[in-house]
Amino acid sequence: MRVMMTKGRVDHEAEKILGQEMPDLKGRKPPYYFFSWIILDLQRGCRRRGWEVDTLVVGSPKQQNHRRPDVVVNLISEPLACRRALARLQTIIQKHRLRVINSVVAVRRSSRTALPQVLANVPKVHVPHTTRFLGEGSAHNLKAHIESKGHRWPVLIRPAGTHGSAGLLKFDSPDSLTDVECPTSGLLVIDFVDFRSGDGLYRKYRMICVGGQTFPRHVIATGKWNVTGDARVDMVNRPDLVKAEKEFMSAPPGPLDRRIAQLFRVVGLDFGVIDFALSDAGEIIIFELNSTFQISGSIPRQYRERWGYLEGNNGAIVEALLALIVRRANAQPQPSAIPQVAP
Repeated sequence: MRVMMTKGRVDHEAEKILGQEMPDLKGRKPPYYFFSWIILDLQRGCRRRGWEVDTLVVGSPKQQNHRRPDVVVNLISEPLACRRALARLQTIIQKHRLRVINSVVAVRRSSRTALPQVLANVPKVHVPHTTRFLGEGSAHNLKAHIESKGHRWPVLIRPAGTHGSAGLLKFDSPDSLTDVECPTSGLLVIDFVDFRSGDGLYRKYRMICVGGQTFPRHVIATGKWNVTGDARVDMVNRPDLVKAEKEFMSAPPGPLDRRIAQLFRVVGLDFGVIDFALSDAGEIIIFELNSTFQISGSIPRQYRERWGYLEGNNGAIVEALLALIVRRANAQPQPSAIPQVAP
């Protein structure tokens, strides 16, 4: 078995902001290359099985010589920062009729700006209205964009192409809006959704989906709307919240798992991650759904004794990914039937 994994050169418009906001890029000089950190687990898993593993660096100025792979695993997972690399990868796949996991079409459909349209007709699912602002980040220009694009206050603003909470800001009203530095990659404007549960806490769920099989990853509960890993400080003295998270992690597949798997089928991703909230009425509020994630090393070493259970299904996720590679390698390459949308 010969497996090729892809990395993609970051568009020059996005180089500055990603170089500032992404920890793995800080201190480096462009060009930068974007890829999902699941590559580390995948490479180890493939080599344990005795497979040949190769890496295609799309957009690299260096000459690359590769043997034809049995399957390509597309790890260029950020269409708003790697537009050119994805277009070039699509040309390579079509020219050589390669079997691919996570098609370029599906990755484009998973962008923050495309996802609201892609999932608009799925019942009891809400993806906040998201648009891309290109231009001077003055309060006047931003306000005009927000009003013309039909946004509702409060709004969130973040640099295009970033993940996590890097550069994320919240503005509650037009009067609160301040000048924001606008990188050449643009800013994303996102309608804020108050996703507090009935007990006043904000809960962010994370699940991974591989070939229709789902894997719970966490439920962080906090009193702050910006739910990050740091919010676990609020859970330390709340054993009920930790207990609820452990129950979520160990629960057998149920209706929620089927709903999450359906979302990935609609988007077209073979594997990926979803961050979301659940309203008290059962609506899924999606923060992001894409294939930019890692599993091993997601918990800092100093916290593994307390929170290590969050990585308890790492092995099962890798095995599901390897099984997906085998299935795709044995399948006939076919043109995608998934409709394309602008990222």
